[in-house]
Amino acid sequence: MTRHELDAYLVSWHEGLCTHLATNPDGLLQKCYPKLASHISSHFPNIETLYLYARPVVSPLHSVSRSDWVVRDINVQQLAQLCDWCFSWGTLLGIAKTFIKVV
Repeated sequence: MTRHELDAYLVSWHEGLCTHLATNPDGLLQKCYPKLASHISSHFPNIETLYLYARPVVSPLHSVSRSDWVVRDINVQQLAQLCDWCFSWGTLLGIAKTFIKVV
C-alpha cells in the first residue's frame, strides 16, 4: 500500500470507527460510545506510526549471518515470565488466558 493509498483508506477507516463507536450498528459493543467517538482526534491514528508498521525498516538478509541463528524449542514458562514482566499481565493464569484468547 502506498502512502497515498494509506492516507485515503484512513479517512474512511476513521469515519467508520467513529460511526461504530457512536451507534454500535452491529451490536458488537456492550453499548454506544458517542462521547468517545466525538473525542477521537482527526489525526488518529498517527499516519507516521502506522506507516512504520506497514513498511518497517529492517536489515537486509545479506547483512545477517544465519550461522548466528539457533533453532530451539520455545520455553513457555520463560515466555510467560517475560510477558508478565513486559506487559504486566499479572498471574500465570492471566497470562494463560491471554495466550488462549490471542493465540
